[in-house]
Amino acid sequence: MINHLSGGKVTLALFVIIILLVTAFSVTVVIYTAEIKSLKAELKQEQLQVILYKDSLAQANTAIDKQNKEIEKVKIDNDKARDILKQELDNITRDKDRLIKQAVQSLSQDNSCENRLRIINNTQMEFLNGK
Repeated sequence: MINHLSGGKVTLALFVIIILLVTAFSVTVVIYTAEIKSLKAELKQEQLQVILYKDSLAQANTAIDKQNKEIEKVKIDNDKARDILKQELDNITRDKDRLIKQAVQSLSQDNSCENRLRIINNTQMEFLNGK
């Protein structure tokens, strides 16, 4: 086919093809350049969001650390309160046991008093009856 064309037409055709290729390449470069700029802008936006996320995460971690310290403090306070209440319960139990023991002793003493009174009364009755 090239042989059938004259030298000027082949040169012109090659020149037109080169121009079309250069134009296509230029358009492609312009499109890719615009796409790269768009992607760079998106990347910057994403980087800003990451920075904000890191900052928020750091603040949240700080707040969580403060809450954990408060929880630990409350646990320590609860442990102390539990120990105090346990001690008081032990004291109350000891006092209760002591009072029960005293009451039992008092009742046994009262019974012996009653028995003595009965014996005295019986003795008086026997004496009065002349036995």
